Amino acid sequence: MAVYSIPMKLMDILDIPLRSIAIAEFAQLAKMWKSNQNEFLSKLHKLIVLGSGLSVIVVVWIIVLSEFILRFFGVENLEIGHYLLLIFSVAMLAMPAEKFLGIAFDAIGRPDRNAVKVWIMLAANVTGDFLVLYFFGSIYLVAAVTNLNQ
Repeated sequence: MAVYSIPMKLMDILDIPLRSIAIAEFAQLAKMWKSNQNEFLSKLHKLIVLGSGLSVIVVVWIIVLSEFILRFFGVENLEIGHYLLLIFSVAMLAMPAEKFLGIAFDAIGRPDRNAVKVWIMLAANVTGDFLVLYFFGSIYLVAAVTNLNQ
């Protein structure tokens, strides 16, 4: 369903800069962890706050421009598209914390914990999507399950 893929692609608007910041800060975080863990935690906190501020700005613009975005991509049922955009916008607010915590696990030399986090999120998402589709058949609930796993 195309209306479902539009919010997923809009999440890239936020994911791309967050990924770039995370990659750029990785070496510095790894160095801080070895020398001063308090400084590491402070830097991680600042990155999460910066990313959260960026996500709030992006989410507000997506909500304000939602009708234009949906019409631009040719969505016929604006109500479904609007609800999906709102549901995925909530996930975008949690994205910075998830992204920077993942890079923090890598920086402290624990990529195994990041991998476990990702596998748990994947298993919960696939299982939740299957159950929601099997029992309810609702795309809104699929979007909600996906967002709970972000």
